Amino acid sequence: MSLPLKIHFTPLFLLIGFCIGIFLITFFFFEKLAFPDSEYNFLGETDQIKLEKESPLTQKFTASENNLSQVKILIEKLRLLPGEEILLSLADHSCQTVLVKKSITFLTPEPHTYYRFNFPSIPDSQGKEYCLRITYLSPYDRKSKERPVLEASSEEQFLGKSFFNEGKGKLYQDRTLKMHPAYSNDSFLGNLQELTDRISQYKAPLFKGAGLAILFSIFLLGTLLLALWIILSKER
Repeated sequence: MSLPLKIHFTPLFLLIGFCIGIFLITFFFFEKLAFPDSEYNFLGETDQIKLEKESPLTQKFTASENNLSQVKILIEKLRLLPGEEILLSLADHSCQTVLVKKSITFLTPEPHTYYRFNFPSIPDSQGKEYCLRITYLSPYDRKSKERPVLEASSEEQFLGKSFFNEGKGKLYQDRTLKMHPAYSNDSFLGNLQELTDRISQYKAPLFKGAGLAILFSIFLLGTLLLALWIILSKER
């Protein structure tokens, strides 16, 4: 009868595993990182719009930067049942050619605020118009109060933007759904630099630019040293 194989986790092995874990978390964080468009500031009251089955809401917007890679959309009362889905699609300016689409189902984790519609970045998106389409699909005949809800600006403050409610056959000019186009950079370092700039925008000089990078490096080094100390102390 063979004895079970014993694996000895040496301090160096555990430290290497910890470092790899930190690297992977950082990599995937920056891989999905996108910076929301600052033009979309929703102040004051908003209107609620219930989604009708198979009656899309289509939001037109113009990208203000290159590398459009995400649209954040606020969907409330999203208590989907098995078999139901909300189809998110991004199309060109004509709203006919679909560039990318994604489904939200009852298995999709519900975020704290916005759903993130991620897609491969569009390098030359600046100044181009796109259509975001939200379609609710369901095999059930659910009551109005049970259907998902979108929020939209209640005042005509978004000049040039518009969305169309196919269920009501109504076009809302100079208004927008509560959404944010978001953009990424061409590289890891570009995302890191923009993240640093945004974090330090309203901070004291110590927390800006190189100062913020030094503080982050000290924190990361301290975390690694603390992990090594814990591992070594358990080996004694």
